[in-house]
Amino acid sequence: MAKWRCSLCGGRLSEGRCTLCGLDNTIYKREIAYSEGSSQEESRQEQKQHIKAQSQKQTRRPEQHGRKETSDAGKYSAAAASAGGSGYGTGPAGQRSTAASAQQTKQKSRGAGRVHSANNNKTRSGRPAVIAILLIILFSFLPAIIEAVQSAIQDVSSDSGSVFDTYFSDSYDEEDSDYDPYWYVTREIPDTGEAFEIVLGNGIYKVGVHIPEGVYRAEVVEGSGSVGITDDENLIYDSVYLGEEEEYGQVPDADDLRFYNGAELQVGDGVIVKLSTENAQPLVQETSENPLTESVSLPEGTCISGDDTVPQGIYDLTVDTSYEGGYGYSSITLLYPNGQSEYFWADGPDSAVTSSQYTDISVKNIVIPEGTEISVEYGGVILTPAEGYYDVDYSGYEGG
Repeated sequence: MAKWRCSLCGGRLSEGRCTLCGLDNTIYKREIAYSEGSSQEESRQEQKQHIKAQSQKQTRRPEQHGRKETSDAGKYSAAAASAGGSGYGTGPAGQRSTAASAQQTKQKSRGAGRVHSANNNKTRSGRPAVIAILLIILFSFLPAIIEAVQSAIQDVSSDSGSVFDTYFSDSYDEEDSDYDPYWYVTREIPDTGEAFEIVLGNGIYKVGVHIPEGVYRAEVVEGSGSVGITDDENLIYDSVYLGEEEEYGQVPDADDLRFYNGAELQVGDGVIVKLSTENAQPLVQETSENPLTESVSLPEGTCISGDDTVPQGIYDLTVDTSYEGGYGYSSITLLYPNGQSEYFWADGPDSAVTSSQYTDISVKNIVIPEGTEISVEYGGVILTPAEGYYDVDYSGYEGG
């Protein structure tokens, strides 16, 4: 009987019935009989019985399997003991032997782990001594290290101290910081010449045309504002702020203002100045009649100068007092074709600075080349052909 196994689950047979799933394996003998001439009805009954046995197997198998392992536990243990715990067999006995061996291996591993831990403890026990030795060595050299660091810091401080002393100390020599605007001049203005004096207000004045070349003294007549010089030939770009309020950096007068032919003098808004010199040189060009005769009114906004808007020329700028919504002052920004720009501010009659020596409230001698973008803000303006007309080289305003 031992050589017979259940055809369904491989379990042992007892009188033709499986001890695990309960299947009656004698049906296969009957199938053989059926193939030799059994009736088809008997075969169907046996198939029903087989299906029923399968359904019973799904319910009973866990319980029977558990009982099988429990009942055979002693037998498996005995087999393992007789084999010395080292045998590997097939079936449940072999599995138990493998489990026992695995358990022994696990215990050995834990034992090895404890030995390794002991070795680590020995290593750790030696670490404090090593650390102590290192600390002793460190502290023995610590004073020398500190001294070296302090010396390095002092060296850096001494090197940088001279720089800080130069720029931030109270003993700083102001003469070293004086900017010499005439460093790049290529010639000196002659000491001899004619005495000349003029009072000017807001505007641009060409040296050699509107005022003669010379070394000037500037004095504030009324108000406060800037007086600047732009000389591209001699690389002079200097300015002084005239006024009576010294706490705001204003000065009432300034000497040694060197105005060379071709330079532009800018007198800002809000100030009237008197310029005087004892060595005025001859003019290089006299003013002439302006070819433009008609004024142009511009509202707030932007336009491009040209024959249809603002013809190329030299203009005086005033505020359009008839412009609705104005503020009593205006400004224009000129963006020239070469990309450079200038800004001009014009005060109206109610806010413009005047004096008994100078009553003109217009911004004088503004050059507007063709193709200039004109932006007007804070109210309308009026451009009037300037009386101080002269020949302008407009090529300097052209774009590249």
